[in-house]
Amino acid sequence: MKSVETLLKTTFSGRRFTRKQLAQVQETVERFPKLTRTELARTVCEHLDWKTPNGKLKVESCWILLEKLEAHGVVSLPARQARQQQQRRVPQLDQDTLKTPIEAALSTLMPIRLEAVGSSGPDREQWKGYLQTYHYLGYRQPVGPHRGYFIVSQPGQQRLGCLLFSASAAWALAPRDRWIGWDLQHRTKLLPLVLSHDRFLIFPWVDVPHLASHALSLATRQIGEDWVRAFGYRPVLIETFVDPTYFAGTCYRAANWQFLGLTQGRGRLAPDPQCRISKKEIFVYPLQADWQQQLTATPRAVELKKRYRNDLPASQARSIDDSFVSLWEKVAHIFQAVAADYDSKWRLRRRVIDTLMLMLLIFRLVTSKNTQSYGTTIDDLWDNCGKLKLALPPDRSSTKPSSRAPTRKSSPPTPRMPRVTCGSVIASLPSMAPRSICPGNCSLAATPLRARPPTIRKACSVASTS
Repeated sequence: MKSVETLLKTTFSGRRFTRKQLAQVQETVERFPKLTRTELARTVCEHLDWKTPNGKLKVESCWILLEKLEAHGVVSLPARQARQQQQRRVPQLDQDTLKTPIEAALSTLMPIRLEAVGSSGPDREQWKGYLQTYHYLGYRQPVGPHRGYFIVSQPGQQRLGCLLFSASAAWALAPRDRWIGWDLQHRTKLLPLVLSHDRFLIFPWVDVPHLASHALSLATRQIGEDWVRAFGYRPVLIETFVDPTYFAGTCYRAANWQFLGLTQGRGRLAPDPQCRISKKEIFVYPLQADWQQQLTATPRAVELKKRYRNDLPASQARSIDDSFVSLWEKVAHIFQAVAADYDSKWRLRRRVIDTLMLMLLIFRLVTSKNTQSYGTTIDDLWDNCGKLKLALPPDRSSTKPSSRAPTRKSSPPTPRMPRVTCGSVIASLPSMAPRSICPGNCSLAATPLRARPPTIRKACSVASTS
């Protein structure tokens, strides 16, 4: 088995690993040889805290990491288990079924809304069936995060079309990369912030002018918040492709999408330099005003997480009913009463941090996050006490407790002791010869310190150090 030091690079599946982390992966695979590849991938993801923005383990990416490490001879994975691949069933609707034609002005069907399609259920199957039956490309299971919508006329609850967005933007797209200002490093790191508009369908029996551009405008306003709620980060840009042999792309231009040019006809991942498919028109739509700065800057991973993953609106926070809040207000005031009773019996001096504050501080320190500083915890505690209308000290500045003690205020000041010198001691003793003047006004300066009497020796030592 080779060492991780022999690896020429440590970036796999879009993540840069340290050699210490890769050594831990190697040790995990060696220690648990009976686990399946899926179980190994889950274990490695848990050890490395490798998760998607919405908190799920990145098992598929870990599979790629383990397979590449095996190809380099760093690990030896268990054999693949032979399983029959499950066939995805795509429903096919009967095109001969008569549908009621909808021919009307857009104003008569307003308001139009986008109805999100879940990950399973009858609505999901019907949505897949519509795309498979009436879209010229059919339905193909999206890879990675994706969102589907029905276009619905709210007054009559009539479904007028379908939309599909996914986080599978084209890897190599020269007109887009030049327009953004991307190099390979930026594209590799920030490509998930670009969404792909994969499918757009207005049902054949629907003939409503301007419906398509109106639906696109609704989608660009709604997709950002929906994506944050579903996948934990906010996209910055949407791209789509229009085949000019079938469509003119008029609805995209009417909805203010920008035309960037034509593809090279080599496919999404640019596997072949030759033109294999028809060239498509490229349209993009920025979802944020500072899209170029966000797609070309190189912020740290912490700033990326804060900017794109933790920007859930406050209205989406978990709601707490009034009875729960009232209960905790009563509990907090019971704590306050118990602490006040304890202080009235046992506290002898006035402190800035009383018993209640100390109890609450300990509780917050125990329940707060490990990465949260003490200052942040104390500030949060102070603000919460203010919201619950608990009595707080007059300020947060530190004060010496002894200066507020009642005994200090009532007792007279302690008199200073007089300074002890050799002269004060010798003045009470008989005169001794020979006499001279020393730094401590001592008459025995000529006599060695060891030869002096014990009382004078001590006094001279005090004077010489004073």
